[in-house]
Amino acid sequence: MPHKPAAQPLLAPGRHSMELGELRVLTVVRFPHSHRRPMLFPELERLVDDLNARNVVCELWVDGSFLTEKEEPDDIDLSFSAFATALDALDNTSRNWILANFNGRKLYSPMLDTYICVRFALDDPRRGAGGTDYWAEKWGVGWDGRLTGYAVVKLGETDVGHRLCT
Repeated sequence: MPHKPAAQPLLAPGRHSMELGELRVLTVVRFPHSHRRPMLFPELERLVDDLNARNVVCELWVDGSFLTEKEEPDDIDLSFSAFATALDALDNTSRNWILANFNGRKLYSPMLDTYICVRFALDDPRRGAGGTDYWAEKWGVGWDGRLTGYAVVKLGETDVGHRLCT
């Protein structure tokens, strides 16, 4: 089966940290004729509100056709990325909600294709079970194999301490 033709990426290759408002300007405001983009973005905002209400410290890695020049993307592809220690600190209800909603199959929303990437500190014995290496090969690469950029929206406290140990 042939791959879909790839639209031009909106970002240069690599990781681009941005606020939700900056992402809206990049992906919605600059497409004034799109019908789909203004329908998709509120679902991402709802997700952010739900995570903030649960005090979840995480990153949302946004990629896919939503971060290309494609006028009418089908959905927003994203990975929920959090350190295991942040997930361990959550109450069982919040942790189970994350696991139930963000493991593919658009369970949280039919407009968001969500996946989970649990990250581990260098000295964590569970580090081999993390999906960071897997996702590093997936995000920031278009259907045609061309390198693209992906947006990172950080929620909760800063990740300075986390960056020191990864």
